[in-house]
Amino acid sequence: ESILKKIFKISIVIPVYNNENQILCVLESINNQIYLPNEVIIIDSSIDDKTMRIINNFNSSFPVIYKKINKSYPGQARNIGVKLSQYNWLAFVDSRTIPKNDWLYNSVIGLYKNKLNISKGMCLFKAKTFFQKIVKSLTFGNKLIETLPGTVIKKSTFNNLGGFLNIRAGEDLEWFQRIVKKNENSYIQRNYNIVYQGFPHKLSELIIKWFIYSFSNSKANIIKDQKIIYLFVFISTLFFFAFRWNFYYGYDE
Repeated sequence: ESILKKIFKISIVIPVYNNENQILCVLESINNQIYLPNEVIIIDSSIDDKTMRIINNFNSSFPVIYKKINKSYPGQARNIGVKLSQYNWLAFVDSRTIPKNDWLYNSVIGLYKNKLNISKGMCLFKAKTFFQKIVKSLTFGNKLIETLPGTVIKKSTFNNLGGFLNIRAGEDLEWFQRIVKKNENSYIQRNYNIVYQGFPHKLSELIIKWFIYSFSNSKANIIKDQKIIYLFVFISTLFFFAFRWNFYYGYDE
């Protein structure tokens, strides 16, 4: 482990926006890591100081660098955190994702043994309420998904890939695409290393989130298959009504 500590000095970057209820759980899970980070960088763009007060009262086993910024998207906040980082490895967590206590340890072991520069996050999605369970069943189910939260990457490799796009959502998927284009091999754990607990609690929240995320994803060159399907359905529907307009809306004089 002493060899690993010399090689893998890790800065964890966490963007936070109005989610003070869960940031304490995230910090506690990091505090319980078998392999502790060298620093945790929190970029807070919340509208109030609740997150700052929680962090100030948290007794951590690692240095915490806190920076308050104006309202920003997650990608931009992460880019700021990366610039503040002092160490040669980066790790990413979100305020709604809780890493397992062996996350960093298993990641650095896999990176070291396989001589790789990227270990991807492997996320399990959990739901508590009945409505959240419905949303989970209709989206991810029990599948494990590769995610940016839980990802560990060498800083020089990150700089080579470039930072995250400044969009509301989808910047992580676009960034993952760059990993493939650059032919960067990644270590992927067989089991999940992080848990997502951020499903909407009611239908109105789900609709708003879907609309915002869909609009943001349209700005990035991602999920092409879904976009093609949506376009095909739209054009097919348009042609259907165009050719049958008189049948539905025509009238005899």
